[in-house]
Amino acid sequence: MKEYRLKKEVIPYVKQDLAAQIHILAVWEEMNITLEALEEIERKETPQSIIEHVEQYTGFKIMNKCRKREIVNARQIAIYLIKKIIKLPNKEIAKLFDVTHAALLHTYKTVENFKQVDSNYKQKYSDLFKSYRL
Repeated sequence: MKEYRLKKEVIPYVKQDLAAQIHILAVWEEMNITLEALEEIERKETPQSIIEHVEQYTGFKIMNKCRKREIVNARQIAIYLIKKIIKLPNKEIAKLFDVTHAALLHTYKTVENFKQVDSNYKQKYSDLFKSYRL
């Protein structure tokens, strides 16, 4: 471990900052705030961030109208995650993906069914769902 030497005039500032950090930690402990909870607060998801995450995870661009099964699955998962995590109204999700309200309802039902019934689907996308604690 590397040693550092501080100038005497800096020490009071370091002590003051350290005392403030210790006080903050004590308040967090008193209020039962964990680092996980703070990370959750900081992690403000947006529809775009979820879309990008799904695209990165699956390797597909999901915002085009392609009807290949893999891309449709990825798009449905993005829609499902946006609804579950952000709780965006159906009207806004439909506008974002250029689909009907009926298509959205079908998507939610399809993803739920696949998650429960299809072991291949569940295994393929399990890490993605886990990353959002679903």
